[in-house]
Amino acid sequence: RSFRREAKSAARLVHPCIVNVYDVGVFHEVNFIVMEYVGGGTLKQEIERKGKLSPKRAIKVATDIASALSLAHARGLVHCDIKPHNILLDENGNAKVADFGIASLMYTAALNSNDKIMGSAHYMPPEQACGDEVSAQSDIYSLGVVLFEMLTGKLPFEAEQDMDVLVQHINEDPPLLRKLLEDAEPTLESIVSKALAKERIDRYQNAYDIMADLKCADALVQESAEDVNETERRTMRGLGESTMPIGGKLAAQEALNKKMQRWTYIIVVSTLLIIGFTI
Repeated sequence: RSFRREAKSAARLVHPCIVNVYDVGVFHEVNFIVMEYVGGGTLKQEIERKGKLSPKRAIKVATDIASALSLAHARGLVHCDIKPHNILLDENGNAKVADFGIASLMYTAALNSNDKIMGSAHYMPPEQACGDEVSAQSDIYSLGVVLFEMLTGKLPFEAEQDMDVLVQHINEDPPLLRKLLEDAEPTLESIVSKALAKERIDRYQNAYDIMADLKCADALVQESAEDVNETERRTMRGLGESTMPIGGKLAAQEALNKKMQRWTYIIVVSTLLIIGFTI
C-alpha cells in the first residue's frame, strides 16, 4: 500500500525535468512501476566520460535538478537520494530526475527498521547520516555535492569505508572550489559552499533560491569551446538521418522540388506579363 501511494504521488509530478511515471500495479504479487524511457544515459556516466563538466554545462544540469526539486518539495515529496546515478539525460542533454517518492519510501522503511544508513554515503546530508528527519534542505545539500562533482570531477569527501565518509559529512567542511578549480567563478563557489552548509538553516531554504543564484552565475560564466562543440553536435544530430526515415526525407524533398517548380513558373509568367504590358 505504501509503495502504491508513494508511486502515485510521484506520478502526479508532471515536469520536464522529472522522469514521468505512467503506471503502477501488481503482477504475481510483485509491485511494478512503469516509467518514461530516457535514452541519453546517466549524469554519472557523463562525468566519468568527460572527467568533469564545463561550468556552463554543470550550471544547466544543476538548474534542471533544482527545477524538479522545486515542484516535488511544493508537493511535500523529498527525494532523499539525489546523486548523478539518479539523474538521467535525454538526447538533447537535458537532465531528468528519477525515482521520486520511491527513494523517500525506502528511506522511511529503513528508519522504521532501525537501519539509519539509507542512501548514498557520498551524497548524504549530515542530518540524514545521523538518522534525523530529512527535509527539502537535505535534497539541496545532495544537489550541492552533485554540483561539486560536476565542476571538479571529484567528490568533496572520500574514504575507503562509507562510515568514514558519513563522519566527514557530519564533522568536516568541504574543500573550497578554488582549490580544485583554478578559474572557479566566485559566485559559483559561493553557491556550492552555501548548499553544503552543515546546518540546514545556513543552506538555501528552497530550490527557487538556488535556481536564482545559478542563473546569476550562468550570466557570469563564459561559454567554453566544449559547450560550443556540444551545441553544434546536437544541432547536427537533430538535422541528421535519425530525425526522419529515408522515405520521409525523399517525400519531403520531392514536395519541396514541386513547390520550387510552381513558384518558378509563377515568377517567369509574371515577369513576361510585366514586360508585355510595359512594351
